Amino acid sequence: LEQLLEREFRERMSDFVGSKNLNRFVCLVQVPKEAFIGYFGIDIPKEDPMTGWIFLFVQENTKGKGLGKEILAHIVNVASSLGLKVLKCQVYQENKRVISLLRRFDFVKEKEWLEPETKMLYYTICKTLQS
Repeated sequence: LEQLLEREFRERMSDFVGSKNLNRFVCLVQVPKEAFIGYFGIDIPKEDPMTGWIFLFVQENTKGKGLGKEILAHIVNVASSLGLKVLKCQVYQENKRVISLLRRFDFVKEKEWLEPETKMLYYTICKTLQS
């Protein structure tokens, strides 16, 4: 399962890395010489270089241990050091744990939208970074 998730991560990342329309900063989270834990990153579209779109994934067995909080704090710090003004994230509306985490970091819901193929409701959540 771990190898499958890591392979899925690498495939998803390679789809975006070749894009000429954004800059991507990615970090793989792994215990040294042990398990793949997750990944996170920031996409910065070239047409809007002051906005970063964040993503993060942690394995189910590591949830509830504060790792997401540490990762998000790191993402916010890195985004500030890159000079970004806004962070955004797209979240499935049923992902209450992530929505709660984002709210603790002062992210607010900007809009909601229905994904056309799955008919699932998503939120775009954003945070304005301080200069």
